[in-house]
Amino acid sequence: MNIENRVIKILEKRFPDVRPIQRGIGLNFYEHLGADSLAMMELVMDLEDEFNVNIPDSKYSAVQTVGDIIRMLEDHCDQANDNCE
Repeated sequence: MNIENRVIKILEKRFPDVRPIQRGIGLNFYEHLGADSLAMMELVMDLEDEFNVNIPDSKYSAVQTVGDIIRMLEDHCDQANDNCE
């Protein structure tokens, strides 16, 4: 399963009211998903567990959309020369 699909699965668990048709990568966590800072921290912890990575605060603090999360993880995996499996 690729990074995008794994992120989407986590989002569906964390934000169950989001239907699959609405899970586009342009969705804003705060405006469209109703996330707050606590929800974002919990999401980051879920992502760290799923991908076995440590995401620095400076990386995820700039995240606004689902696409941002996916790109951040792809970049992190590329830089670490790892699949994040």
